[in-house]
Amino acid sequence: IRMGVEQNAVGAPVAYHFLTSHPGDNVWLSGLTRKKYRRVPASNIIHFYERLRPGQSRGEPPAASVINSIKMLDGYREAEVVNRRIAASTMGFFENDMPSSEGLQPLSDVSGDEGRGEELFFDLEPGTFKDLPAGKRFSKFDPGGSVTDYADFESQIKKDVSTGLGISVVALGMEYQDLSFSTHRGVIQEDRDHYKAFQGFLIDAVMDEVFMRWLPLNAVFSDVVPPTRIDAILSSFVFRPRGWEWVDPSKDIKAEIAAIEANVTSYSRSAARRGIDRDELFAEIASDKKALESYGLTAGGENDNSSASKGSGNA
Repeated sequence: IRMGVEQNAVGAPVAYHFLTSHPGDNVWLSGLTRKKYRRVPASNIIHFYERLRPGQSRGEPPAASVINSIKMLDGYREAEVVNRRIAASTMGFFENDMPSSEGLQPLSDVSGDEGRGEELFFDLEPGTFKDLPAGKRFSKFDPGGSVTDYADFESQIKKDVSTGLGISVVALGMEYQDLSFSTHRGVIQEDRDHYKAFQGFLIDAVMDEVFMRWLPLNAVFSDVVPPTRIDAILSSFVFRPRGWEWVDPSKDIKAEIAAIEANVTSYSRSAARRGIDRDELFAEIASDKKALESYGLTAGGENDNSSASKGSGNA
């Protein structure tokens, strides 16, 4: 059993062992109780992860490589907040000046706590000044430190985190400074390619498997899908993930039309990139055209009634 995964001699998963309770639960009784696991056969589990090496039994979260950087940023933010709160508060210490020769004799006759006097505390309010007692002077407390490099430090940490996650710092931290439209457009396209690759991985590793197991059970317990159609559906179903709108609509649509006319892409691919099914798109277009015709309208905004009225006026 490696990290909760029971394997056979060739490394194939046989079963998965799940804790029945979280290790942090029942803190006071953790020393008296024994951790119990539930063994579930591998045939009942869909375990998906990106395999990076042979013999790997479990995956790792996408953010595993950037946890340290995130903790550093969190700690730095906390330190900056504390430092600025201290700097915004007027704090200091009261110090006794060295007494003159005339004042040494009275001080020598006082011993113990009697010579310490009362501790001084001031309740400060904005715009007020107060006199100090004789022989006292005030030393201001300065925590020091510079806050001018905070933005640079946070920006660098965000770059490290975004690199580890495989996305741009624009998508992670909304860093749009000093970015032209063309650069921003290219960065967005790269981010979308990354998201599409993850969508494909999720569909292939999880959604297809879940649907193939769910459909036969749904056909048994409901009459939505006839049992005779199960094989046809399983051989032709397609998951269509969400798409994105055009970055530059005018130029992108013209380029898409030119690509379709040049036969380097298709209507199906063009619709799929936006998360739209081709047949549903064509059905909606046909339905809209019928509705326009029933009202005597055209797609360009002109209608037959306006043309007829113009003709009768000229006659």
